[in-house]
Amino acid sequence: MGSGMAEAPWTVSVVIPTVGRAELGRAIESVAAQSYPAAEILIVSDTADPIHLPDLPGLRLLTVGPRAGGNAARQHGIESAHGRLVALLDDDDEWFPDHLSELVTLVQRANPTDDRWVASSRVVARRAGGDEVWPDRPIRDDEQLSHYLFRKSSVKGGVGFMQASTLVFPRSLAMDIPFDPALRFHQDVAWLNALSRSSQPPRVFQPESPTVVHHIGNGVAKSITSAKSIAWARQHLDASDRRTIGDFIAVHSLNAAKNEDSVRRMWETLRTAFTVGRPGPAATIYACALIAQVSLRRPGRG
Repeated sequence: MGSGMAEAPWTVSVVIPTVGRAELGRAIESVAAQSYPAAEILIVSDTADPIHLPDLPGLRLLTVGPRAGGNAARQHGIESAHGRLVALLDDDDEWFPDHLSELVTLVQRANPTDDRWVASSRVVARRAGGDEVWPDRPIRDDEQLSHYLFRKSSVKGGVGFMQASTLVFPRSLAMDIPFDPALRFHQDVAWLNALSRSSQPPRVFQPESPTVVHHIGNGVAKSITSAKSIAWARQHLDASDRRTIGDFIAVHSLNAAKNEDSVRRMWETLRTAFTVGRPGPAATIYACALIAQVSLRRPGRG
């Protein structure tokens, strides 16, 4: 995009990877309802089943796989996009009508001189128990992106959250540093971490208000094992940044162990956090409290 980005049209291509979920129609409707219209909507099918789409201008169906994975679908959509900017949306999430307007206007006002930036928003996390707003705060101007995402600054909350459905960025950024198609989990944060560790870390723009509804279900995150999560951390995070890798394992990998229904695995994960890293006080207290809570709820379970 280069230094002429401020004069170029701020056209947005929306990329929606899908495995044919029933919620896809809802996601597309939320894009069609945007106050800042998208130039095109790219539905990237990662299934052998037929995908039934509404008749909307600018809507295109692309295919990968089947079962190529979310990142392969995202990157294929990005490479096929015609817009200067790309906005990602998972097929089971939805946007508020001003999502694109809020993010694009925020970046336009800042008028960055290059394409090393990412815009994101907070989300309304929706699940059976009710709605919550994630994360509890936007990133600070002086905060390293990987620290915001992976370090825990308070026992309750205190961890950044930039989920794929919130992301708007220059297409050229993902052409320079692509989404890794080999990854089957931690996909969006792996890309953000790669940006953070690059020679030119991106500037991050975030409005205060949530602009995305992130539906929490039994998706990929529920299937991640603690062992795989730890292996991901050791491969992708900076081993010399012991606080960050320790906090990640003590929080994210520990929650994967919790989903495995094993208190023993949770203790092993916490020990690993201290073996390969140095979790901060907030992450340590959080981890111990979570293990105690699960232990009391599941007496006698290993």
